[in-house]
Amino acid sequence: MKRIRTTHVIDAPPARVFATLSDFTRWHAWNPVIPKIRGEARLGSPVKFRIVIPGLPPLSLAAKITSVEPERRLAWTGGLRNVFVGEHYFELSPHGAGTRLVHGEDFSGLVSHALIGRVTSKIEAAYDKANQALDDEVRR
Repeated sequence: MKRIRTTHVIDAPPARVFATLSDFTRWHAWNPVIPKIRGEARLGSPVKFRIVIPGLPPLSLAAKITSVEPERRLAWTGGLRNVFVGEHYFELSPHGAGTRLVHGEDFSGLVSHALIGRVTSKIEAAYDKANQALDDEVRR
């Protein structure tokens, strides 16, 4: 398994951060990494999205919402079973008066390590950029 994890502290309560994360209709206005997403932040819901990571070709992907815990966690999983699977997640926890965000992805499957290993730093940098964009949007 290949794991990517980023962290960021947002000066807003988890309820406000989760409300922004779970409103896919507004992602185009603030998210530079996933500027297009269709679906609902509802357990079992299919989602389709476009991911843009600088230095890599943009990708259009499909996944399924696998975790929705208001104010705590939002996750989806997609890919080709046993070959290449990604679980993308946002975990929130109180941090003083704000929120600690853990934003990451766990990749598994036969080719995941080879594919992701070469671009880990680019993905981490993109997720850090998305974290800051979320922070900016929440504080608006």
